[in-house]
Amino acid sequence: MATSDDDSEFHDEDSTEPDAGSEAARRDAAGPGLQEAAKKRGRFFSLRKRGEEQPPGSKRCTVIGPTRSGKTALMLSLRRCVDARSHSYGARYVTTIGHTNEEYDRLQQWLDTYFPRGLRLDASDLGTCFVPEFTLRVRQRHRRGDAGLLHSRHKTRFRTFDGAGELLEKAKVAADPRFRECRERLNQELADCDTVLLCLPIGLRINRDQESELKNLLEGFIDSRQVRSLVVCFTMYETLGIEYGRLAYRELANRLAARRAIREALEHRLLGLDNHLEQFHLASGKRGVWCAPVSAYGFIARNGGANVAVFGKTEHCLRTTPADKDGKAAPTGAHSPYEHDVALTDWWRPFLTIDPFVFITTGDRRGTLIHAYDEIFA
Repeated sequence: MATSDDDSEFHDEDSTEPDAGSEAARRDAAGPGLQEAAKKRGRFFSLRKRGEEQPPGSKRCTVIGPTRSGKTALMLSLRRCVDARSHSYGARYVTTIGHTNEEYDRLQQWLDTYFPRGLRLDASDLGTCFVPEFTLRVRQRHRRGDAGLLHSRHKTRFRTFDGAGELLEKAKVAADPRFRECRERLNQELADCDTVLLCLPIGLRINRDQESELKNLLEGFIDSRQVRSLVVCFTMYETLGIEYGRLAYRELANRLAARRAIREALEHRLLGLDNHLEQFHLASGKRGVWCAPVSAYGFIARNGGANVAVFGKTEHCLRTTPADKDGKAAPTGAHSPYEHDVALTDWWRPFLTIDPFVFITTGDRRGTLIHAYDEIFA
């Protein structure tokens, strides 16, 4: 279990990990030559900072994904998801975010700017890349009759990297010094991180050039050893509920619906990445791919409808900014019936966006919509 006190792998009580000891034994028996060759494998080996050790309870978590996959919106929604308890762990754990760095604090400033616009933004609007850091505290709730029992407590420091999707396009990186500098930062972060959060839009196809570069990165993760877990966040989950109206939450907030939606996305719109995800999942018994549906926009409180309005094919914004009480989008430019603070704290409920981070911290996915990769196709 990955906690603040040890450096072990994610653990799930419902799954059984294959024994990886035989591979290590063969390497040891083969002598130092093969061992040294094994160490040198991996695209990011030459970038790794030797001698640098992470403090206990810290995680280097790099967020990558194509353009308009919701990476920055995901980061913007974390604190609101915790405050609104619109995540899977509210009944069992008390969760808080604190000890943020300056770049994370800027997220709040951006939220104040972009929330009135319906959270319509792109990372390139905010800068080519940034590295927000925060501490996630997770403590098991006390229940009646639990007096005297030990309760699990976890504290993990997250250092995350988020950048514009254009960092995955070689032509843009080569032509723009800002992108080139940020791409070098991204490569360094990938060399040092232990967990990668890959954001993929669950209902959209992605740019082919960016898909090709994501495949190259996944190949590097397969060959290297420093990336131990790959958490795939299937973003914009709420968009699948538009057709259900006020029944959207009821239809989508269950494991069966999540598994079907993720499988359909992988088999149709994201088929090019599916093989590489499976290859990583099968590469070692101590590594794995985990799939989590998330929604930065979420569902409308006391309504159940998807809190999203769609413009064209890929443009999205919150329906409740502006909107009436039934969540119906008002005409463009119409005056919102809600004050900013009311819309922000009452109607906006991000759906499960903090779940991947709590899972990384505790290793506990009971009662969540998080699936191991092989469960998706079981």
